[in-house]
Amino acid sequence: MTELDPLLLHRIQFAANISFHILFPTITISLAWVLVFFKWRFARTGKSYWMDAYFLWVKVFALSFALGVVSGITMSFQFGTNWPGFMNTVGNIAGPLLAYEVLTAFFLEASFLGIMLFGLKRVGHRWHTVATLLVAIGTSLSAFWILALNSWMQTPAGFEMRQSVDGHWAAHVVDWSAVIFNPSFPYRLMHMLGASALTATFMVLGVTAYRWFKGQRSADILPTLRIALLLGATLVPTQILLGDLHGLNTLEHQPAKLAAMEGIWQTQRGAPAVLLGWPDEEQRRNIGELAIPNLASFYLTHDWHGEIRGLDDFPGLHPPVAPVFFAFRIMVGIGICMLLLATYASWRLRVWSPIQATSMNRPWLLRLMIIGTFSGWVGTLSGWYVTEIGRQPWLVTGVLPDQGRCGRSAGADGAVNLADVSGLVRLPAGELHRCGVPSGPQGWCAQGGFKMSAHPLMTFNDWIPVIFVALMGLAMLAYVVLDGFDLGIGMLLGFGDADEKDLMVGAIGPFWDANETWLVLGVGILLTAFPFAHGIILGALYLPVAVMLLGLTLRGVSFDFRSKAPTNRQPFWNRMFVLGSLIAALAQG
Repeated sequence: MTELDPLLLHRIQFAANISFHILFPTITISLAWVLVFFKWRFARTGKSYWMDAYFLWVKVFALSFALGVVSGITMSFQFGTNWPGFMNTVGNIAGPLLAYEVLTAFFLEASFLGIMLFGLKRVGHRWHTVATLLVAIGTSLSAFWILALNSWMQTPAGFEMRQSVDGHWAAHVVDWSAVIFNPSFPYRLMHMLGASALTATFMVLGVTAYRWFKGQRSADILPTLRIALLLGATLVPTQILLGDLHGLNTLEHQPAKLAAMEGIWQTQRGAPAVLLGWPDEEQRRNIGELAIPNLASFYLTHDWHGEIRGLDDFPGLHPPVAPVFFAFRIMVGIGICMLLLATYASWRLRVWSPIQATSMNRPWLLRLMIIGTFSGWVGTLSGWYVTEIGRQPWLVTGVLPDQGRCGRSAGADGAVNLADVSGLVRLPAGELHRCGVPSGPQGWCAQGGFKMSAHPLMTFNDWIPVIFVALMGLAMLAYVVLDGFDLGIGMLLGFGDADEKDLMVGAIGPFWDANETWLVLGVGILLTAFPFAHGIILGALYLPVAVMLLGLTLRGVSFDFRSKAPTNRQPFWNRMFVLGSLIAALAQG
């Protein structure tokens, strides 16, 4: 039988996870600020419909946040389970950036989310607004750190490669400011924040239009619709400008990616803008090409005869052309549709003044706005595929190729096996040996772990790994105690009657999201302080970790859906919550 490529399987799994995950942060990053705006307008005007809008959209925010958390947890593990070679080489940079995201953003969001969702009557409007603002700041900080890491992988800076005594090469930071504010970071951050703002804006626009279309006439609908249209009409042109700046940066620092985006095969002056076509990598040309002469050179170099490097200048070092080529056109096409819809709807409904109910008698316009509800998701996903596939064949551009950096746990012989089960009984000595690292204390010492000293006194450097182990142990202890209570509630939920179930869920509702943060922190410390061990342990424990993440995801989704689902569907989500809790507990054991 044909053996499936482990690298391909790891890519498929990681792509599926990140594609699902990114849908929800793109909503919450900007929707949090919309909620802050609703609260601010209520404080300024005293009109209750602003709080009605807040209460509606905070439910969407809470559900999106929960789905983003449970899908994001899996990624922190997949760096070790799927890409241990990545962490072994650049873990000194990736680990701290991910840990900064947990410490400065994730904790902030998770801590104040409970007040934001459940604390209004207890703390009052002023402190509730402060909690909402802190959650919004946390979501933006999270985007900052994640995009700092992703941008560094695209345009690495501020580091040097050093070789250990056993010949292993690893990246070491020489300038943290250069690492964080690498050449593509400002453009990628602003472009991604713009994508998030458009995603949230068009979701609010579409859902609000749908409510009116279905006959709802709540007082909050027209003001919310007006705000969404004003945001859309302002943000889309801004996003186009940011996209142009980002494209110029890509031309300078990642010319192979840009050539794939544009479908340009040969270096030329006056390069055409290829509107349509089918890239053929064997023939090195576009089949059925429809292009506008000189236009690509104009908008990329701002010169009608500017030179654009073609894919032939990067033999074997450019990304697969077709996925990048088509994803880029989908992103641009969605952006143009958003611009037309927001501009036309703003003109027809005269949003420069409060929208009148008589202006809403346009069913066809409402249908267009409803169709555009999830257009931001389509644009974000296609843009993310351009970014990530366009980086190939590198994990870190010019530093770390993707070949040979995936874990050994995924392979196939007639079926997809997601774990090398035999590895479970070879930890730690067998795995250390297979990785070419001598087992025993001296082997760990060579990798920068605990140092063995004949002197009875330990220096500060000797204490650093002990401190990190203690912090990791503290985080995992907090997780075992606090989230253990959650898991126990989940497993016992099936034995209670309806009132007892509501009481049990209510006991963990205000803080269950925050409890998961301790697990993320513990894995983050492992990733930051011991990246080599992170890759070995999670690579060898691939199967139980994958099962645990499945259970955590299932219970997280079930917890939120049980409270939002109709009464007749709640028993199903209760059973799923029990099942997810049982799976997570067994896998952790």
